[in-house]
Amino acid sequence: MSSLPWSLLLLSLAACGDKEGDDDDDGDADGGALDGGAEDGGAEDGGAEDGGAEDGGAGDGGAGDGGAGDGGAGGGSACPDYMGLGTVGAWREYQTTASYQAEYGISGTYTMEVESISGPVVRARMDSDYRYADGGRALTAATYEYRCDDEGASMTAYRAEGSYDGPSTDYTWSQDTVYSDAYLSLVPDVEEGTTWTDTWASSTTFWTSLSGSSSSTSTGSTSYRAGAESSVTVPAGTFSARRFEATTTTGGSSVVSAWMSERALGQVQSEYYELVDSGG
Repeated sequence: MSSLPWSLLLLSLAACGDKEGDDDDDGDADGGALDGGAEDGGAEDGGAEDGGAEDGGAGDGGAGDGGAGDGGAGGGSACPDYMGLGTVGAWREYQTTASYQAEYGISGTYTMEVESISGPVVRARMDSDYRYADGGRALTAATYEYRCDDEGASMTAYRAEGSYDGPSTDYTWSQDTVYSDAYLSLVPDVEEGTTWTDTWASSTTFWTSLSGSSSSTSTGSTSYRAGAESSVTVPAGTFSARRFEATTTTGGSSVVSAWMSERALGQVQSEYYELVDSGG
């Protein structure tokens, strides 16, 4: 695993679910561009650009609430700033941006919540609901597992199941991705101009009711750059947030950006998602 500083989980949180029986990995994440999630949906749904786990999706940024490496007192985790993974019960709700809806013809929401913190291991759940221009609907429930230590927050597993209900086809699917070389989501002490590169390796089992099971392995590399802080206004309010940019060269080059704020909040906005509400 790379030990270079900070790496955002760009747009991996929100899972869109593949349309019309696509066999592409569907999972997540999104979200968040820094929200840390695995597959953010098939290519048709903007998957790779959203930073799916297999695509090396950078993360959702995160925030630990200052817990020590052993999990910290009071349920806090050792996850670094911008992660949003610091406290059990902490949650964030996102919605697709107008640019995402215009580009992909998809609108929807997803919610991320920290379910448990056990020593260096943090588990978070993501639930998403996406609507397609043709009337189709995709639902996904996913679990992300991170290991937080002095190197940062590394995503070690992504598991999800979902369904698609469309005008011409309905199907269900599931995905299980495990990282043999964990995806380093974020590292501490990031300043403007900081750059780093992370490499990762994963194995995935994917199943759909239309075509059965398939398995694959994947490796990738993502380069990051931390930008300046600025004021960002989203439905949840106005925040001071730092811009992060991730460039993934796996399966063709793609660049995504996200704005991250405060330890306990994490991702505020990306090109595809914006914060609606948060709590916990």
